[in-house]
Amino acid sequence: MKIVITGETSTGESAIVREDVPTELVASGFPQFGNTPLDASDGPIPLPNDGSRQREKWFFPPAGGYRFFLLRIDPESTTPTAVVTPEHWDEAEQIFPGLFSNYDENGLERTDTVDFGYVASGQVTMVLGNGTEAVLETGDAFVQNGARHRWYNPGTTPALLAVVITGQPRS
Repeated sequence: MKIVITGETSTGESAIVREDVPTELVASGFPQFGNTPLDASDGPIPLPNDGSRQREKWFFPPAGGYRFFLLRIDPESTTPTAVVTPEHWDEAEQIFPGLFSNYDENGLERTDTVDFGYVASGQVTMVLGNGTEAVLETGDAFVQNGARHRWYNPGTTPALLAVVITGQPRS
């Protein structure tokens, strides 16, 4: 897999300004989830643009920023139950800064983001804070507006989601 990013040269010509082979990131204490970062910015992107981006510091973008990534979620039936140690949490925080500070004791997260997603393959279930569940299958899409939620895969094959999260102010 590769990602191609276009932009404009200093003379205004359209150009491929970046082409990368992204790498999936996995925290060893949470092997059922893989995140492949594709593009990110912590603020608006001025146009014309040469493909350069501000270096993101946190997993979740600030207001006006975004993250674009692929999310792999393995089936619960194939994920071994592991004891997550303090070292696992430390490693996960280094790989995904700020991600796990948004989770509550029930495994639900609430973020200051609007998340847009497309299920490219497999099946996932989104569980909301009130217990409502939405089953999403290949070809389905979602918009998650900062609600408390969590994901799991009730299927038998890994699910792959294409996701864009946008930072938003919360009042």
